[in-house]
Amino acid sequence: MNETMGQIIRRLRKEKNLTQEELAMQLNVTNQAVSKWENGDCIPDISQIVPLSNVFSVTTDVLFGIQTLDRDEEIRKIIENASAPQRLHYETEEEEFQASVKEYETYIEALKTYPNSISLLYAALSSGHNLAGDYAGRGDKERAAELRRECIRQGNVILNTCTDITCLMDTHRWLVWTYCDMGEYDKAEEHAKKMPRGFDNESGMMISWIKRAANDIEGELNQRCNTLARIISTLEFEIIPLGNDYYQKQQYEDAIRVYKVLYDLIPVIFGNEEYTPPYHGLTVGEKIALCCIKLGQNDEAIEWLWKDFVHLSKNAKHYNKYEHIETPLLRECTFRFFGEYLNIKGHMDYLNRPEFEMLHDHPRWEELVEKGLYNKSWGQIRCPAKKG
Repeated sequence: MNETMGQIIRRLRKEKNLTQEELAMQLNVTNQAVSKWENGDCIPDISQIVPLSNVFSVTTDVLFGIQTLDRDEEIRKIIENASAPQRLHYETEEEEFQASVKEYETYIEALKTYPNSISLLYAALSSGHNLAGDYAGRGDKERAAELRRECIRQGNVILNTCTDITCLMDTHRWLVWTYCDMGEYDKAEEHAKKMPRGFDNESGMMISWIKRAANDIEGELNQRCNTLARIISTLEFEIIPLGNDYYQKQQYEDAIRVYKVLYDLIPVIFGNEEYTPPYHGLTVGEKIALCCIKLGQNDEAIEWLWKDFVHLSKNAKHYNKYEHIETPLLRECTFRFFGEYLNIKGHMDYLNRPEFEMLHDHPRWEELVEKGLYNKSWGQIRCPAKKG
């Protein structure tokens, strides 16, 4: 028995794992219309046949019961041709504005044929958002609001159907900006917090944008400081392993250059503050020292070990305390010094490693042990055995 068009639509919809509501959203029709098609109460309007075939990635013949269209190249050409005028130089703002209008209208017209094309939806979303700002600047608030509502619809279709993480992140970003322009800051924050995992810093920056749009300067300041703290921490977690990689490859000079980046950051970010947060490379000096030993630079190795202990000595008085720091870059952050982040005894025992034995005859080794490893700020700590 041959399938009716309604049965074909139902089967293809289920093969695409779409609900009736999701299909209706992509086609910009009502849920009731889709339900009537599938129940055989009516058939789609002729204007919906081509969009339906593209949603399901089949030819129109399949819908009529008689087979898959490669449309990517055509869509790519549509976007390329529509966006090309934006790369031109215009003599007047009006010419540039009209080019933006034409670009957006091209995407909207193409979406009538390819309603579920992620590429077209994203192009329309970004183009529409910018064009809405142009209309608002011209005083046409009604048209701006209309475009923003359409941007929200397009963004939601992308979020419901797209699996590319970069596209999802960018779509959330456009929706944050769009909701901010609409003054709907709660909805903007919802999208900022839905940034895909691994984009925590991006989420923080989006929340800062929301605070600024809402004229919440204190909230923005607090958020930006905390986002910067995460970014700096992320740098450490990337820089140290990178230095370790060069060390493993016996590229010791490259490893030193990488490790030194953290030490260079400390004075830039914190200036002359008495103490710095615990994530700033507390053992980097020891790693640089190991590289110096491999290069036969024992004097340099001792100097870097000493820098580590001076740093520890300054911070030790704040052991297990919650502190604020003065730099305006991170002033709104609270840091817990050491605590679970650093086992000091284990840190000092690091020097028991065989790699440091050749330093035991160095004239400054005993001074390093006596002044560096025994400090009244943290009490007695077992020292590496002295040679002889």
